[in-house]
Order: sequence, then C-alpha cells, then structure tokens
Amino acid sequence: MPCVLLLEDDPLVLMVLSLELQADGLEVLQAETVAEAAALLAAGPDVLVCDLDLRDHGDAYELARLARAHNPAMGVLYTSGVARPEFADLKVADGVLAPKPFLDQEIVRRVRNLLA
Repeated sequence: MPCVLLLEDDPLVLMVLSLELQADGLEVLQAETVAEAAALLAAGPDVLVCDLDLRDHGDAYELARLARAHNPAMGVLYTSGVARPEFADLKVADGVLAPKPFLDQEIVRRVRNLLA
C-alpha cells in the first residue's frame, strides 16, 4: 500500500486530509511539526505532503530535501495559503504546489498523480 507522510499543523485539516487519503486506500503517517515528520521518514513514505505555513516556523523545504535524501524518487506536494513567488526557484522546481483553499479530493488526485 502506498504511504503518504502528511505534515500539517492544523489538527482539523490534518484529520480531514488523512481520512480522505485513507479512504482512497493510502497509508498515512501524520505529523504536526517538521521534527515529527523528519522522524517518520524512516518508515519510507512514497509521497510527502507538507504545509509551508507552519506555526513552529519549521522549514518544509529542508524537510523535502531530507526526504529526498532518503528516497530520491519521493513525490512532494506543498500546500500553502500564501502566494509563493519562490516556488518558481530551482530549489522547489521538483515539487507541486496546491494553493489553499483546496478540495480534499484535489489533494488525493495530486497524490495519486505523484505516485503514478
């Protein structure tokens, strides 16, 4: 079963997205901080979904680099409620951005695309 590491600091969004991904047959590892997510990388997720606007000011870009060190083929889906001009930079060109607000099923579709 494909595994998704979901980093989201809003507990309600974390719960809803987790339920949607699980309903689609995906295993979900949940984290509310970059430190929690980094500790879960050893479980070998296939896709990382991470919020860029974290309350603890964790660096989701650094987490993605660390994740790719574990698994170079890992798909990365960033979420953000703020415009991200730096997203055009090469440092994140290998990820996908889903601006908030989004439909939960859109995240499921994008995760499935990253797994394909």
